[in-house]
Amino acid sequence: MTRATIADTAIRLLRTHHTRTTAQIAAQVVKLGISRAADPAASVDRRLRWDSRFYDLPGDRWILLEVLLAVPAAHRLTPQEVASNTLAIGADLAHLPGRQLFELRLSTGDPPQFLRGDVAEVATGVQCGLAVRGPAGWLGHPAGTLVEITGANGVLWIEPATPPLPSARLRVRRLVEATRRALDSMPPGIFGEPVTSIGDVLIELLGDDPGFMTEPLPPFGELFEGTGLEVHRAYVGRAGRDWSKLDAFIERSRAGLRHLDGIGPDGDAASLASISVAADGEGAGDGPMADHVPGFDDVTLDALVAEFDLGTEEAKTLGVLLDLYVVWRVPSADGSRPADSPTMRRNTAELVGLELVALALAEYAWSDPAFEAFVADLRAGARGSNVAGPEFLLGACAEARGSIEEAERHYRAALGADPDYFPARFPLYRLDLDRGNYAAALAHLRTVGMPSDDPSRAWLETVVGPAFAPVGRNEPCPCGSGRKFKACHLGRPAAVTAPRPADALFRKLSLWVEQSNVQKALVELVHEVIGEPHGMPAADGSLHAKAAAAAEELLLGDRLTQTMDVLLFDRGWFDRVLAVRGPLLPPVERALAEAWRSTRRSLYEVVAVRPGTGVTMRDIVADAAPVDVDDRTLARTAEPLDLVFLRLRPDMDGRLLATDGILVPRSRRAFVSDLVRSKDAIGQLRWISFPTPAPRLQNMEGEPILLVTASYRLADPAAAGRALARTLREDEDGVFTESVVRRGRDWTRGTIRIAGETATIDANSKKRADRLVRTLLRAAPGTRLIKREERGPEEALDEYRASADDGGDPGELLDPAEHPELQDVLDRMLRDFERRWVDEQIPALGGRTPRDAVRDPAGRREVLALLDDMEWETRRAATRAEDRGGSSGGMDPDRLRALLGLAGPDPRPGGASTD
Repeated sequence: MTRATIADTAIRLLRTHHTRTTAQIAAQVVKLGISRAADPAASVDRRLRWDSRFYDLPGDRWILLEVLLAVPAAHRLTPQEVASNTLAIGADLAHLPGRQLFELRLSTGDPPQFLRGDVAEVATGVQCGLAVRGPAGWLGHPAGTLVEITGANGVLWIEPATPPLPSARLRVRRLVEATRRALDSMPPGIFGEPVTSIGDVLIELLGDDPGFMTEPLPPFGELFEGTGLEVHRAYVGRAGRDWSKLDAFIERSRAGLRHLDGIGPDGDAASLASISVAADGEGAGDGPMADHVPGFDDVTLDALVAEFDLGTEEAKTLGVLLDLYVVWRVPSADGSRPADSPTMRRNTAELVGLELVALALAEYAWSDPAFEAFVADLRAGARGSNVAGPEFLLGACAEARGSIEEAERHYRAALGADPDYFPARFPLYRLDLDRGNYAAALAHLRTVGMPSDDPSRAWLETVVGPAFAPVGRNEPCPCGSGRKFKACHLGRPAAVTAPRPADALFRKLSLWVEQSNVQKALVELVHEVIGEPHGMPAADGSLHAKAAAAAEELLLGDRLTQTMDVLLFDRGWFDRVLAVRGPLLPPVERALAEAWRSTRRSLYEVVAVRPGTGVTMRDIVADAAPVDVDDRTLARTAEPLDLVFLRLRPDMDGRLLATDGILVPRSRRAFVSDLVRSKDAIGQLRWISFPTPAPRLQNMEGEPILLVTASYRLADPAAAGRALARTLREDEDGVFTESVVRRGRDWTRGTIRIAGETATIDANSKKRADRLVRTLLRAAPGTRLIKREERGPEEALDEYRASADDGGDPGELLDPAEHPELQDVLDRMLRDFERRWVDEQIPALGGRTPRDAVRDPAGRREVLALLDDMEWETRRAATRAEDRGGSSGGMDPDRLRALLGLAGPDPRPGGASTD
């Protein structure tokens, strides 16, 4: 059973009680034994503060963010919002927590884009610091429509608002009065007279009264009119106050980000704040932003900052550049655009050349084709060594659209402008590697200081060697010319040992799949397998969420080879990468790649093991002849009759190589064979990633196994015993058994044992235990419960193992090896069972008996496979029994073969004699 966490406990409490203080949550955590910290409240505060599912209220209280997102808020769409397909997160939506907004999807199913600062205000015509942009028409209503907006269930919903009910007036007054009280309690601050956030006031009211916003109020930006209060941006103050200090503070904050190296209101380009947007709904199609204006969101920015480990200034620069890219070609009020300014182009080209920033922008280029036009403008304005950054980014843009030769020209131009510009070295390393220019590829890695133990460099170091064994600079050259080494072969091209084509192709394929577009497709594939759209996880803490998280970790970790195999061969990415980069490969590797196209994953049986070299296997799905596979790992780990799920790939020398395989229990042979035949790649990955549920354990009457022990205090033990004896069978003194006869056999349902004043009930299901409880209470009025314990089979097994580990006596069976007389009896019983088994109807044989099935070739193969399963299980069980110091027992497959007359040639392809 998965152990509960602090977050799990907090979620349960808050869903029941709406809000709770840190101390209250900590008390529950301690009560459940989840935390033993000296200061549990500090642990709770630390855990919840960094968890995006929780929001801290004034007064050290917590509320679930899902509650805030589900609150219906009214908003009147502006003409600019409709024209630009952008929703302002302003005063009307001030209660929505920005960090949680980034995890929502639009009601259309699309991921949102986020605009910030001046760009958000220009796009929406609303004073706001954040805006959400979606595809054309996603807002769904014309300008002036009053809509209701919620963020329930991971989706940002926009629907027509119902007119506020008369009862809303009372709630409006409560909100206004709460706002006045907040302002009255605050002293003048840095902005002059007190101001408060609409969101803060509303969230505090929701904390006190969960039903406060079950029905929408008028838009928050409108409901304060005539109340003596005034709304400005997302803040409220007293009417007539001076907002200039607040505006100046916000402008300084934004200018600090814009004002790097001449970018911003003081540069040659017009201020971003003056950019105009079409304001009338009817003419929106002709406005400056009618075409798609590319954008990015903070989630993307944060991911890039984390991936490339950007420092504070680098992260700021990246944000400014992406903000600038959004409005690069958007005209201002006087018609000018940032793109028209030579100074802006020159300064921006210098910024994009910062090495870590350039790497992050190159990653972004894979996701946004429109980014290339922006970079081309910067390249046109760049001078000198500043050309390197734009050239490198143009190469990334060209590579993203599949033009590899054009990309190479840009990468080499970047190095031509600045030979020390290391971002261009990595793509050139890959290009030289693809072509088989291994010495040049190694030189790139050495130049950028790649550690010698890095796997890519280490492999190249084995392929590329010096032209001759190293000698002193002034010693005679090993070539025999008589000249000094420094004047002869020092610095000459290194000798290259051609690697095996399969090794080289596999390494290049591993590099290709690290491309941004392939990685994105990989993540989407994994989320398709686990049944969740990317970015929309199931409710945290649910069984499905935990299983999905474990499956995702497995598919992107230990089982990454199988996941990549499905992506490449079943989703067409092998063909795509070969179409783009295949022309670079040496001819022998191109031919090998074509041969790999025709391979498939299948289920193989190990026929024989060649120690130290490989194994002999046969495809049991295709019923094919055995083949030899060179794989030292399989030679060390596999045993005859093992089943392995894998893909075999040919090498150019006629050998077969194995991908990472998965050992399949022989009991799952039919299931996995059917998966292979169905060519259901998603089904195969689901089988790999989600463990097969354990069989449902149940008793003879079909009830789930639950081991129940209940103890009761008896008022009159003697009378209770006499009464129980009238309804139950008394097997021994004080032990009463409930039983039932089924199929001619007496089955025990449970027992009641009386010892002194205590009666103990034991049963293996809840239903049986409850029935015995009722029997006891009828027989012994006044009985009181002392303790009741319920344990599942897994928990009981854990206790059994723990008892054995501690040296206790868990009631193990006698080992026949230590009791020869018992061994003889068991052997006779087993042989008698084997003689009966060959004439019994077997479900695995379609209800036929083994003796009947062997009379035709197909049935004979099925019986042989069944006996192989039995032999494999017997051998594995013997290994486990040997580890425990016991014996395995079980039917003997060789004796069964003899009984069925199968001690002859094996009818399977390449099968050996069973004599």
